[in-house]
Amino acid sequence: MNGKRNKIAAGLLLFAMLLFLLPGRIPVSYGASGKITFSDPSVTAGDQFSVTMKITSDDAEGLGASEVMLQYDASKLEFLSGTGANGGAGSIRVVGSMETSGQKTFSFTLKFKALKAGDTSVTVTRQEVYDSSSQTVSVSHVGSSAVKVKSQEAQSDNAALSS
Repeated sequence: MNGKRNKIAAGLLLFAMLLFLLPGRIPVSYGASGKITFSDPSVTAGDQFSVTMKITSDDAEGLGASEVMLQYDASKLEFLSGTGANGGAGSIRVVGSMETSGQKTFSFTLKFKALKAGDTSVTVTRQEVYDSSSQTVSVSHVGSSAVKVKSQEAQSDNAALSS
């Protein structure tokens, strides 16, 4: 009977030690850190223009893959096309994958049409970036594109030449 109690006590002590030594949650290991940056165009209403989005990493192995969800004001901008991108009606999904070993930058060109004047933006709503070893890249800076849309110059109805 004492042997059985000793075994139970030893088992409980071992269990308590494991609970104390193991962390409460499993730490996430990031492979590298990175940034998402954008160009900030100034355009005229009615014009087509491009926004450049770049994902860069400081990892020696380079980038492996990415998926970024973007949001924009569909009343001011119309999404036309983009490198690795599809979407419309205010949201765009941009997907990138490694083209060469050690690639440290993914660059995407997104084409829009400016619908009406005013300041607007293209912002990141969600991102997943991985290095070439499929480890999560910690994105330390997530930018956005500030788009300034000017109104079209009103043309004069006066076609007469002055002397």
